[in-house]
Amino acid sequence: LISLEQELEHLRSYLIIEEARFGNRLKVLYRLNHGKDTWYIPHFTLQPIVENAIKHGLSSKDKGGTVIIETRKLNGDLQIIIEDNGKGIPSEELKGLLKPGIFSKTGCGIALANINQRLVSLYGPEYQIRIKSTEGSGTRTYLMIPQNTLADQRKRAYG
Repeated sequence: LISLEQELEHLRSYLIIEEARFGNRLKVLYRLNHGKDTWYIPHFTLQPIVENAIKHGLSSKDKGGTVIIETRKLNGDLQIIIEDNGKGIPSEELKGLLKPGIFSKTGCGIALANINQRLVSLYGPEYQIRIKSTEGSGTRTYLMIPQNTLADQRKRAYG
């Protein structure tokens, strides 16, 4: 587990490369409203979700698009929302998106399933990833992180 601030630093490093590739076709907005240094999440949680938003949602759009990374407090937990205004996900694909091994032309579908499995293993089924998407309008991915101290989360994760 690492602080949300550390995870965001890793994400920013990745996004420097993507912004260089896409130029003015990619815009990234941060709406970070709560304690980046006091919330702890599993390492390598955000980057694969943002990568999917860019690769599957925005890269095929001529004008590119925007990814928004937002945090908000919800019922004492931290909600992280990653939103894009890309092409969206067809409803038949959306149904199986969190199941491992969804093979397609653009990937093998392991990242989201792995992240979801880690969150559920650490925090319980109520903390699974939730995805809402509308074809032609974009996708929102929701993560919930329980309010705990780092010691509490490490104990939960590692016994």
